[in-house]
Amino acid sequence: MINDFFPRGILEKNVKSYSPQSLLFGHIQKGVAVRDADGVVINTAPYSASYKRLAEDWNWERHTVQSFIEELTALSVITSKRQGNVYAFFIGKKSYKQLVL
Repeated sequence: MINDFFPRGILEKNVKSYSPQSLLFGHIQKGVAVRDADGVVINTAPYSASYKRLAEDWNWERHTVQSFIEELTALSVITSKRQGNVYAFFIGKKSYKQLVL
């Protein structure tokens, strides 16, 4: 099922990187917990990261990460919004019905 979300050829070229992209979707879906001073979760913020950080995490070149994210965005699998040096990532509306993690 997850193969439906990846552009043709991406998984074949990056088989050993399959898990990081699955983790990306998991991070996006889960978000980041915002806690108060007592440690109680009061809200959830979108998952955000820089292309440089993702490249380091996935052991890819930065431009490869950027191309991959742009392809996922073009396919409406995810959306992203630039916030300074990082991007906030969201599951694309088209993907909510199809995504199974």
